[in-house]
Parts: sequence; C-alpha cells; structure tokens
Amino acid sequence: MRKFSFIAAICFMGSVGLISNAAAKQTAKSSTAVSTIFTAPKEGSTTVSLLIAGGSKAVDATVNDNATMGGICRHCGMPLRFKPANAGKVCDMCPCGDPMTECIAWIKLKHNDWQEMLRALPAGTGLQVAFKTAGNPASGISRLIVDRRVVLLPIESKTDPSDSQILKWAKPLGGTKVNLLNGGKQVEITLKSDWTGQKEAKLAKDLNSLGIQIAFKSDEVASQ
Repeated sequence: MRKFSFIAAICFMGSVGLISNAAAKQTAKSSTAVSTIFTAPKEGSTTVSLLIAGGSKAVDATVNDNATMGGICRHCGMPLRFKPANAGKVCDMCPCGDPMTECIAWIKLKHNDWQEMLRALPAGTGLQVAFKTAGNPASGISRLIVDRRVVLLPIESKTDPSDSQILKWAKPLGGTKVNLLNGGKQVEITLKSDWTGQKEAKLAKDLNSLGIQIAFKSDEVASQ
C-alpha cells in the first residue's frame, strides 16, 4: 500500500510539473506581441515605433540596457540573444566571425548597433516583442526577437480582400497562413521559409494587382 502511494505521489508530481510547464509556456506566449517596425529607429535613438498585430495605430516603446534582443543566425540557424550594448559583438554560436547584428540583418552594417540592425530588416519582418508590463508599450520593451517566419504589414485597399486571396500570392513566397486583422487594415502571414526584401517586393507587386497597397514606405527599412 505504501509502495502504491509512493508511485501515485510521483505520478501526481509529474503531472503537476507538466501542467505547470504548459501553463508557463502559454503565459510566455500570451505575453509576447507579434509586431513589426513601423518607422525605423534613428541612429542613437532608444525609441522604437512598432505596429502591433491587431493594433489600430503605431506605438512607441523604449529599449533600455536590460532588454533582451536577438534572432536567428543566418549561417548556423542557432538562436542569438544579447543585450543592446553587446549587439555588435562577434557571433559565438558558429565560426562565421560576423557581428551578431549582421547575422540577423543579413547585410554588412557600418555601425553594428541594434538600431542599424532593425533598419536593415525587410519591411514587415516580424518581431516577437514583450513589454515590461504585458500589453503596455509605455512600460518599455523587455524582449525583442526578430522572427523572419512571421510578416505583419499594414495595408490599404479599395476592395474587401479575403484571407484566401492574399494567401494565393503568399504561398509561392513560403506563406502557409494569412490572417486579416484590424478590420482588414493589417495582414499577418505565417511563413515556412525566411522573409526577405525580394519576397516583400514581389508580394507588394502582386497585392497591388488586387488593389491592395502596403501602407508604409518599404524604403523605411532596407530590403535584404
């Protein structure tokens, strides 16, 4: 009987652990907002203008020295994480020898700071952003991770496009899922391959044929 009780207790503790881990993962997921750069940060600025999925307008948020930034290394596919002040340090995940900013931006940079890295991203590149207070950009950014497998674009259209219409053009670019948000004023695209400037230019051209225009200037960020 004691042996059975001990085994039951172990099983119960394991179940609690699994539930706790699942809850923690769900909490972390819910506290992260899919966003994109709306206006590229200026050199030396600590303020980022973000368009948040489902939001009606761009919001400003501050990046301080304690924030965590990162993305995926282009060369080895490993996740990079760093503090803003260390953004220009050499990647320590593989022998590529490039600054982490360039590993994420996919382009040679002059200053190799995080602001230049964000300016170099293709228009609409997804950012997984967490704020110090969940849902409150004014509290500042605690985590900002570049995610080239998600795209968020503000759009303007004279018609009423559907998810399936946009997915038709997104599929050849690696798109697997499309969600129209904010009353059709935003489109969020999930990708199975990385988002690039060439894909952004192709999608912009194809959407234009449907009477849909991307509602921020693509030259606000580079096309790499």
